[in-house]
Amino acid sequence: MIRHTAGFPTRSGYFFLLRALVQPPEPLVKKVFATLLDSYYEWLESPDFNKDDLDLATKQFVEVVEHLAVVLCQDLAVLYGKMKHFHVFSHAPFNDDAYGFLTFRQELLQAMTDQGANQLQRTAEAAQERGDEKCAAFAREVLGSVATMLEQHKAPGYRQNGFLLAQRQSARSERQKPQV
Repeated sequence: MIRHTAGFPTRSGYFFLLRALVQPPEPLVKKVFATLLDSYYEWLESPDFNKDDLDLATKQFVEVVEHLAVVLCQDLAVLYGKMKHFHVFSHAPFNDDAYGFLTFRQELLQAMTDQGANQLQRTAEAAQERGDEKCAAFAREVLGSVATMLEQHKAPGYRQNGFLLAQRQSARSERQKPQV
């Protein structure tokens, strides 16, 4: 649902987000929307809970909130370096390592750096390979086109030159004929 809403295809594998390389620690994720999620899970376990009260929309909403908690942790870990004074970083679970945020941040940044360098290297190699193949194919195509053009250009030239030569000889012989 989130992929579709964001404009991505719903099937996985069609995009890549570096910040999704590392999953945040479970205590950190649970702390992000703790009040909402704790209330929901307490309600599910309460003796007053009736399965008829639980609908699909509620389940999906909780799944979206849990997923957004992961995304929020990943995004904030990346943004922390640029926005250290942002209000959210002055509150738990993002202001210390009690829930593993600072450790997670360092792991994520290291993974992003390593993956980014590896991706760049693979992309450069693939581009070089494709470039070499495409360059060779282009050279073959150009050489083939030039050869065809030369063949087409030579043939009419020879015929035309032969025709002109025959016309000149015919004109000379006409002039050289004695006039009666």
